[in-house]
Amino acid sequence: EKKLYACRAILAARSEVFDSLLYNGMKETYENQISFSKINSAGMEIILEYIYTGSVKEETLTKDNIIEAFYAADYFQLSGLRDFIKKTIKSTNFAKNYSPELLSKISETMEPNLLTEDNILLNLLVDAVANIPLNNIEFGRLSITGLKYLLSFTHEKKDIPFATREYEVFWYSAILAAKQVSDDACRSLMEQLPTLKEIENSIEVENKFLIDHQKVTKELEPLVKYIDFGRIKTHILANFIEPLKIIPIEIVCCAYRNIALLNNLNLSDIRGRPQINNYVWDVLACGSKLIIKDNGKIVQASENIDRHQSARTKMTLENKGIFEWDVIIEKKSIRSWVGVCATENFNYEMAAGLQSTGWVLGSSGCVRHSGISIENYCPPFGDGTKVTVHLDMNKRTCSFTINGKKYREVSEWNLPSKLHPVISLYYPGRFRIQPHEMATVPLNSIEFGRLSITSPKNLLSVILEKETLFAIREYEVFRYSTILAAKQVSDDVKELCKRIGTLVKFIDFTRIKGQILIYIIEPLEIIQNEMILNIFRGIPIDDGKVLHASNNCNTYQSVKAKMILENKGIFEWDVIIEKIYTNAWIDVCASENFNYEKFERNQPTGWV
Repeated sequence: EKKLYACRAILAARSEVFDSLLYNGMKETYENQISFSKINSAGMEIILEYIYTGSVKEETLTKDNIIEAFYAADYFQLSGLRDFIKKTIKSTNFAKNYSPELLSKISETMEPNLLTEDNILLNLLVDAVANIPLNNIEFGRLSITGLKYLLSFTHEKKDIPFATREYEVFWYSAILAAKQVSDDACRSLMEQLPTLKEIENSIEVENKFLIDHQKVTKELEPLVKYIDFGRIKTHILANFIEPLKIIPIEIVCCAYRNIALLNNLNLSDIRGRPQINNYVWDVLACGSKLIIKDNGKIVQASENIDRHQSARTKMTLENKGIFEWDVIIEKKSIRSWVGVCATENFNYEMAAGLQSTGWVLGSSGCVRHSGISIENYCPPFGDGTKVTVHLDMNKRTCSFTINGKKYREVSEWNLPSKLHPVISLYYPGRFRIQPHEMATVPLNSIEFGRLSITSPKNLLSVILEKETLFAIREYEVFRYSTILAAKQVSDDVKELCKRIGTLVKFIDFTRIKGQILIYIIEPLEIIQNEMILNIFRGIPIDDGKVLHASNNCNTYQSVKAKMILENKGIFEWDVIIEKIYTNAWIDVCASENFNYEKFERNQPTGWV
């Protein structure tokens, strides 16, 4: 205990608290010494400096006394000093240099009932530390208790700036927890838990037994509930966090579910080739003598038209995919033309086939581009003809079907990456556009009893991997399959699960919305828990044996097997190319500096 000396009159004049203590007629009025048990000498020295001089030198405040000085200023109601201390803590250099240590100190020394969200100093320190990336704070500066308050105060708060990505929050928390256990536990964890930068550089780790696994789990427990695992990418959860077994499986599952619920699923919920229904003519992209009718489905030439004019649809056909539509020639004109066009330099006041950005089939049976015709593509056609256009944007080719008979691809055409359906006509021409009529039957229109449980298994296995037209959404595939299986059994749940098991591996659950998976399918408890988890993890149900590129994959990408081939030996395996686009590349790679987002043969560690 340290004695400090001051003038009674000056203290009373500068602080109402001192005035009430020293001149209240109580014992302090007559005694020459007052004790403050909750204020230490370091804090009181700053109070006296401020009372006597009206200010405090910035260098007087240090990480060793600033917390005590703030609470002393608050106790004696010295608002000027309190504001100066708050300003000092907010300053960039002080926050960077000392805020982690101060947050640790206040969280470990203050009574828990005072560590609430209305604690001004605690909030200041949390804000300061939140603005520093955790991986810039050396271990030892921020205690596990200080980290807990940082995470609890910022958890699910959208109005607090936070400089650390959520995986790095977990990484820092896990390493800090392991450091409380032992150096061996820390080294073991760091070997198996890469940094985010290492993950982004496609590092691989070998799953080993984690030293002091249970002790690390216990140390990490107070922090886990304040980490938002739903903000961490699914592949990181599945490949790096979950295998450590230091996070309760319930929390991991909850994270997967939250990710699934937030996932908008760019993937269509209908397997096979997408069906497009919004083919309509564009009134802003047609010749001046053409008339658009029936909500954009019909285009007709007016009587005063003096030459062929063109019209295109609003829809742009681009990227990968196969597009098909029908044009019904309700009344033909002299030379009717049907096909595709690009918008660059296209003139709607003239025929598409005369232009460099038009590729069309004529009613005389020829195909034309840039005024150059290829004769005898098909027989001539007239009124009532249905022309189906087949546009394959994967191969950039086009072919036509006339009244149900399909003709060859026009390989002579070099099509661009963005196209529109187009027609060219003359009076009295009248054309109608519609989606291609598909010979498909929705499963839910097939009465139970007409399709055996073996038949849909074969049907689904074919469609799952192929661009086959399919007329039912994937949840309805699951529903139909489940009810069909249930009809084969009475009330034997095990037998039901067994029968469903023959079908579910052919159901693409990634096409089903997260809400449906979580609130409808999972509670039925007829799909194995591990299978549900694999759906959330993004792991194929066929245990990784089949790989296919998604619809929005626009460059070559690579994948390797989990197994490492090393040392002496002869290794052989088969790769079945079930579907190919342009080229496929198969062989071996080394994992060092390998980029899976790039073409394998263009890398020094790929041999194909």
